[in-house]
Amino acid sequence: MKDAATLVRECRSKGVTLTLVAGRVRLRAKKPLSGDLMSALRDRKQEVIALLSKEQETDSGCWVLDEWRRVSIPDWRRILQKSIAQGNNRRADYARWMLLEVLEDPDFKDPKL
Repeated sequence: MKDAATLVRECRSKGVTLTLVAGRVRLRAKKPLSGDLMSALRDRKQEVIALLSKEQETDSGCWVLDEWRRVSIPDWRRILQKSIAQGNNRRADYARWMLLEVLEDPDFKDPKL
């Protein structure tokens, strides 16, 4: 069974907007979601609510900035991993800077620090 973060990512990749309103999850989708996805969301409802609550806590008040961060952080994490694997220290340092200083990734823990 997929975890809440995977379900939320899957919904967003399909163009679904998930918001938390008065402690309830609101879905906006152009097309109906599959029964399996809806069932999985129901099964993980409390975890999805907790995840969306955490996202709201880190809300900057600027939806463009928040969306840019949400979309960019996973890419920069991959860039960092790839750079480290390739031994490209300059690119890895730049990726660390992006995650820490620019994107302010709340989950990033720099092993160098």
